[in-house]
Amino acid sequence: MAKSLYENKSFIINSFDQAKNAIQQNLGSRVSLVSTHNSTKNSGPSYFIYLKEELEKIYKELNIVMWIDCGKDPGLVMNTIRHGGKNIIFSNPEISEIYEMALTKNVKMIDSISDVIDLSKN
Repeated sequence: MAKSLYENKSFIINSFDQAKNAIQQNLGSRVSLVSTHNSTKNSGPSYFIYLKEELEKIYKELNIVMWIDCGKDPGLVMNTIRHGGKNIIFSNPEISEIYEMALTKNVKMIDSISDVIDLSKN
């Protein structure tokens, strides 16, 4: 059975193998990888930051964007910023200080990503 190929899509992943699978399915020169909230909570954001760095060594021609899903957890956001995360999903608009800090650290923060392909269950 042939796999579907996608151009410049976002893929939810929680492992190195799933990330490689996403890259193989991606047709464009850019791919967005999204951590699952639970795996970020369990392994910490540095796992996904290092995962991106390792993928960039292998796929030099590909622009890889790693989104760290922090859910509504401001502590996880702070930890992600401290570890060098630059793209964060955070869905707690009541805590404006977090958004201000992200701005000062040049971190892009959004509340969700639509139209993602979930590879985390494979």
